[in-house]
Amino acid sequence: MPEMIDSFIYQVTDDCQWINEWLDANGKVYNNEDRVKIRNFIIKLLKQKISNENGPTTGKPILSEITELEEKQLLINFLRKTEKNIYEIIDFESRNKLRWFIRLCREENVGYMDQEDSLSKRNKNEKKIICSKKINYEKLQCPILIMDGTAFATPTHYQDYNIIPLDNRTNDERLIITHHHINTSYYARSSSDKTYQVIIRELEKLRGNNQNPFLLSFKKDYEYYSKHNIIDSESSIYKEINILTTSSKNYLSEYTELYLGALPLRPPYYYKAAAIAMFEKDEELLNLKMNHDHSVKQWFSDERIEKIYRELVLRELIQIIYRSNIRNLNEPKTKKVNIYIATKQVHFLYELKRLFEQCGMDKVTFHFDSKTVIDSDKVKEKAIMYANELVEIIKKENIILPQPVGK
Repeated sequence: MPEMIDSFIYQVTDDCQWINEWLDANGKVYNNEDRVKIRNFIIKLLKQKISNENGPTTGKPILSEITELEEKQLLINFLRKTEKNIYEIIDFESRNKLRWFIRLCREENVGYMDQEDSLSKRNKNEKKIICSKKINYEKLQCPILIMDGTAFATPTHYQDYNIIPLDNRTNDERLIITHHHINTSYYARSSSDKTYQVIIRELEKLRGNNQNPFLLSFKKDYEYYSKHNIIDSESSIYKEINILTTSSKNYLSEYTELYLGALPLRPPYYYKAAAIAMFEKDEELLNLKMNHDHSVKQWFSDERIEKIYRELVLRELIQIIYRSNIRNLNEPKTKKVNIYIATKQVHFLYELKRLFEQCGMDKVTFHFDSKTVIDSDKVKEKAIMYANELVEIIKKENIILPQPVGK
């Protein structure tokens, strides 16, 4: 999928290096003292907006809230000069942030105020400004062809396009997807080593069965796995890719076995920004709050954001699977491709199965864990304990085997 979203996300922990690039675009117009003054003033304005605005949107233009005439004129002059020199800003992201900041200064209700982010328990109530819109490729005024093998998983993103289904050419009978029921959420992985230890045990079991899956996880997770000699984090492949950066890269095309140490989840604000863009024409504002009702099986309170979130996670999963050796159409059907996915969110895999069947990949084999890996281990430990007790009784009573079951 090409970039569909144009967004700007600001939180108080940002280092705001992009402001330096805005200042650099004006050459030597500002001396060091002026640069520091302007930079600090812009950061102060953004922090005030976050602190004072209760949302749901960003409210009044920033310029209208500046009471000191001299400060207001300073900002107006800076914006006018920098907007004129915008293409002197080398980094595209910094250029884009300037465009959004100018809109925040001049227009009302440009974006949303985000109150919480449940990925981190520590910073879950850190407020953010989220500005987002859909990129309108029609402005190019020419025919547009997008070749996206994951389009069938993201219909909301392509609601303005004609989707042309193609015949499935994949040897899908080669593909086996196995679910390992392990809690691999961000909190589970960051709060203790237990999740990592369970995954290491599962990998060692597979290696004991003459399998050697490539472990794909988050960059931060690689530190633990490297320390315990599960991977070599210094190898070029682990420096190049992690579970969120496989797109457009063919490092995994030779691998017939992949182990996903978690679902490819991004921070909640990523999905919120996408939903803001996709539903920008809706009259009803989005509710950016996370869902805290455990009886409702969804991450976001607003079903529109939940819909976008599920589509984008499935898209990511599908494109990761297609980075493996399944992409090689010349391999024989007998050469199987095993994808192991560790997660407790099994609904994603049921939905993945449905999507594959929908696009003609009905020969993919799925194996689902009904119990968590930890629960299964407990059952196994109990069985061994009872077996050992029986062995001791058999020895003690001098029972000659075999015996009839009843006796």
